[in-house]
Amino acid sequence: MQKRADEKAQGTGWAPAHMQPINVTPGEEPKGIARVREAVIDRLFDVKAAGSSAVKGFRSSTNHFKYKAAIVAGWILLSGAALGVACPSVKNSGQASAIQASVTEKQGELLGRKFTALIVENTSKKDWSNVTIRVDQTWSVSFPFFGTGEAKVIDMSKFVDAHSRSAPETHRPAEVTIETSEGRGVVRLR
Repeated sequence: MQKRADEKAQGTGWAPAHMQPINVTPGEEPKGIARVREAVIDRLFDVKAAGSSAVKGFRSSTNHFKYKAAIVAGWILLSGAALGVACPSVKNSGQASAIQASVTEKQGELLGRKFTALIVENTSKKDWSNVTIRVDQTWSVSFPFFGTGEAKVIDMSKFVDAHSRSAPETHRPAEVTIETSEGRGVVRLR
C-alpha cells in the first residue's frame, strides 16, 4: 500500500487503467482505433459486395420476378402513403383542468381534401352530461352524454354557428370551451 502511495506522489508506476497514458508516436493512430477503423471498412466492403450481387441477380432474373418485385414495391409505397394520411401529425393540444378534459387538434388530408379535427377526451372520473363544445366562441356542437375516459374525434365541419352554418373544414381553432352539467373548462390551443 505504501508503494502505491509513493508511486502516486512521484507520478510514476501505478495508475487506474483509464488514466494510463497512451504511448503513441506523432502521426500514428492508437492500435484500438486502427482496428475499429479496419473492421468498419471491412463491413462496408461486405455491404457493397452484397448489394452489387443483389443487383446482378435482379438484372439476370426473369420478367415475371421483376413484375412481382414491382408489385410488392408499389404495395409498400401505397401502404406508407395510407399511414401518412391516416395518422396525421398532432399540431396542438391542451388541458382543461376545471373539468379534466384533453383537447388535441389534428390536421390531415384525405382524397385531396384538407381538414382539421379536434380530439376531445373526458379524462375525469365522472361522466359528463349535456355537453356543448364551442370553438372560438363562434361554432359549437352538442352531445347528450360523454363517458369517463371517452374520446371523440370531431371534424370542424360538424361545428355550426347560430345561423346553422358549418365551420370551415380547415379552420384552426385558438380556443375550445367545453360546457357540461358538471362544469366548464377552456383550452387555449394557441
